[in-house]
Amino acid sequence: MTAIDWMETFKRCFDQLKDKDRLPRAMKADGCRENWLQAELMLQAEDQGVEIWTNTEKVVGVDPRTGKALRGKYDLSAYYAEDPNKATMVAEVKIIGAFFKDAGKCFTGHALPKPSHPFALGVDGRRLVTDEEIAKVGPRNWSLFGDAARLRLHPAVERYLILVLLPFEDEKATAARRALHAAMQAVRFAPDPHDEGQYDDEKGRFMVRIWRIR
Repeated sequence: MTAIDWMETFKRCFDQLKDKDRLPRAMKADGCRENWLQAELMLQAEDQGVEIWTNTEKVVGVDPRTGKALRGKYDLSAYYAEDPNKATMVAEVKIIGAFFKDAGKCFTGHALPKPSHPFALGVDGRRLVTDEEIAKVGPRNWSLFGDAARLRLHPAVERYLILVLLPFEDEKATAARRALHAAMQAVRFAPDPHDEGQYDDEKGRFMVRIWRIR
């Protein structure tokens, strides 16, 4: 399993989910959205002849900030055919809507940002997350930033961070939640544009942002 274009594979998976109208409908399933999506990505990849496993690859190592051992498993993983115990790809999946009660914590591990929060700004509408910002959150945190921190600890050749961003059209929304939505549209976890992908549902029901974590 050495010649797979994972970025395109994930995009095709979401394309299939869009055509079947399954993803937008499943977003109503509080508490199990991400588990459902992990299983669907596994099945859609299988239809492409690509084998992906869910919640199989263990997170190992220690938190650099505290020295405590890490626990848990990566959302998605794939393995070398010649060495089924060695992961060639790991990925973390996050679904966030700015209307979620704990949306800020799901994003950066902290509460809602202020309207002037730096992630709502950035050059050309994009804002690159620094190594220091990811390290500050740490791999024990289960936010999008924490996902990035955990991915960096794994030795796999291919590591991907996948964000499914839900639409936000509440005219009565607070400035903080509008800033958060703008921040999630603008944030970048990869300095190289070739390590970044995006899939947009033409009906505006969701946006997918994908980064290869180096």
